[in-house]
Amino acid sequence: MLEKEKRFMKDLSRCYNVSDELYHRLSLHYGMPDSHLWVLYSLYFGGRPCTPKELAETWSLPKQTVHSALKALQQGGYLTMQRSEENGRNRLILLTEEGMKLAVRVIEPVIAAEERALACLDMEEQRQLIGLMDRYNRALREELEGLMREV
Repeated sequence: MLEKEKRFMKDLSRCYNVSDELYHRLSLHYGMPDSHLWVLYSLYFGGRPCTPKELAETWSLPKQTVHSALKALQQGGYLTMQRSEENGRNRLILLTEEGMKLAVRVIEPVIAAEERALACLDMEEQRQLIGLMDRYNRALREELEGLMREV
């Protein structure tokens, strides 16, 4: 790999790590694990009940991490789970009244901050950013999963 390519990969990795670190610091500020922040974010922002599987897939979290977060948030009185009418094996996750209060206090300001930060890009740049990140992540997933299949 050429020195220029190495610098680029280092810069790309740094960008991802900075973003991860910002959200990690935010979750620490609110006194909760990252996974709790993402569960609350998803339920509040999504505006509808969802399944544990949807949460795991949306945030690329291990199922066990999602399960642990759901259990802790449920024990704290922030969410409840009920059986899906469509498929009785699926559990739907809903914010309780206390969960909604927490989400309004924590997640609403986060979303507003993200919107203000995104405003530094025009609409076309925003679309390009998302499109390029999605394309890169799909390609990276394929490459890394290939590595994990090797002996």
